Amino acid sequence: VEAIRRAAGSGGSAVRIAAIRAAVRLGAEGAAMVAAYVGDEDPAVAAAAHDALATLLPADLAGVVRELLTRKDASSKMAGADLAVQRNLVATAPLLVSLLTDEDVGVRIAALRALKGVGSTRDLPPIADRLRAGISDDERTAVEEALAGIGARHADTGATAELVSALRGATGSTAVPLLRALGSVGGPEALAAVRSRLVDASAEVRDTAIGLLCDWQTPDAVPELLRLARAEGTSSAGIRCLRGALRLAGSGDLAPDVRMGFLREAEPLVTRDEERRSLLGALGGIPQRDAMQMARRYIEPSQPGPRRVRRSSRSPRSCRLANVPGTSRRSSSGSSAWRPRRRSSSERSGSRRDRSRAGADPGPSLELPIAVSSRLRRRVLAVRSGLQRRG
Repeated sequence: VEAIRRAAGSGGSAVRIAAIRAAVRLGAEGAAMVAAYVGDEDPAVAAAAHDALATLLPADLAGVVRELLTRKDASSKMAGADLAVQRNLVATAPLLVSLLTDEDVGVRIAALRALKGVGSTRDLPPIADRLRAGISDDERTAVEEALAGIGARHADTGATAELVSALRGATGSTAVPLLRALGSVGGPEALAAVRSRLVDASAEVRDTAIGLLCDWQTPDAVPELLRLARAEGTSSAGIRCLRGALRLAGSGDLAPDVRMGFLREAEPLVTRDEERRSLLGALGGIPQRDAMQMARRYIEPSQPGPRRVRRSSRSPRSCRLANVPGTSRRSSSGSSAWRPRRRSSSERSGSRRDRSRAGADPGPSLELPIAVSSRLRRRVLAVRSGLQRRG
């Protein structure tokens, strides 16, 4: 043991690292010896000591971590916090909370990151109190992540109620991390708290609340999103709310009748192709005639007003050119598609005589299915235009 102690304390980096790796196998005495080098000036030796301690069993490591967290130097405290979360040492949470007021910002951030993994509901109030102090952006981000991590893990044991309670007394930028944490946790209680900040005096808080509702993961936010979409109109906030409502309205967790009701309410607000595609995507999962009839009105969104088009009997990924002279069907890679073929001069002259006798040329008729893609639509229209020019 003494030989290992001397080798770990002096000599080159390679010798010291080898001695540290040997010492950790000596049990509690060796672990205490290795802990002395966690804050060593040589980064390689310090890293080797940290990795060696991480191989200990939690029962043997808990005492070493507590000793590291109570040292005076910042490097030992940060190493202890890292080991605590790495080995899930929940019993060290009180010591980590005490480090939230440490004079070193690196120690405070390390403690917050550790509490994200090992903290509990009772640790939320002291973590939230850090938002009222003059902290840096990095520390504010660490606070938000710790609140969200603990809230998600302990949502069933009162964590959401603690976050809502902390939000009641928060204003301005202090409320933003709490709102984001509630958004990560989710649930009816968190949704109600976020909705309450839609009329906040701070523009930053209002924008954060709207953004969280747009990204909400459960369809219980759809009514509020539709209300906001009507109120905001065609502004960026209104478009975001409409997109969020369409996304959630297509959720399979809702009954088809409920989904269809939400989409009927959202349809008058849809004015752009992006939202039309979202609406069609939501309608595609509803096995009802009303859904099919609504979808047929958006086959050609560039036309003013709804336009009825007969549904094609072919697959949704195909299209049909009807009554177009000079078309033939080709097959490639197992899929069929319509392609124009080159017509003879007699056929072209005959078609001109027929048009001159019949008067105005109505042009080739085009039929597109409901689920036709934009790329296929452009391709079909290009074919039709080419046929008209050659005819």
